[in-house]
Amino acid sequence: QIKARAGRRPSRQWDEESFFAELHTRFGPDAVAVARRILDWATSRTTRIYWGKGSRSGSFVPVVQRHGVDHQLFAVWTYGTLELYFQYLQYKEPFVDEAKRRELLHRVNRLDDVSLPDDVIARRPSIALSLLHGEAADRFIEILEWVIREIEAT
Repeated sequence: QIKARAGRRPSRQWDEESFFAELHTRFGPDAVAVARRILDWATSRTTRIYWGKGSRSGSFVPVVQRHGVDHQLFAVWTYGTLELYFQYLQYKEPFVDEAKRRELLHRVNRLDDVSLPDDVIARRPSIALSLLHGEAADRFIEILEWVIREIEAT
């Protein structure tokens, strides 16, 4: 279903089926396996999954709700990346504290082949899904578990 907006490309409501079909077409089974692993974890551990409305690229965003506040953790995109949401986390406890965002960045940068600069703690840096295969996916999910524990402790 495609809906037009004045002056913009038509939007498209993505869902699990269309997301994975597109990701497979663009990046193949390895990227699908990584995204599937992350989605399976997120489905069991977060409040809900928001499916994007991009006209060309699909996304899903795991959301944790705490005290009526939505914490969007990250987005996985059909263009083969995972986008960390420091930009949004910085406005919500406990990540309003710059030290908490720096700790998150430090944990992410301990992943093999990931080296994000210090200034990303107010932006939305991306990590290629190809860097999150196998054991790296497990290590990334451990980081996400830490993020959720920090949010739940507020």
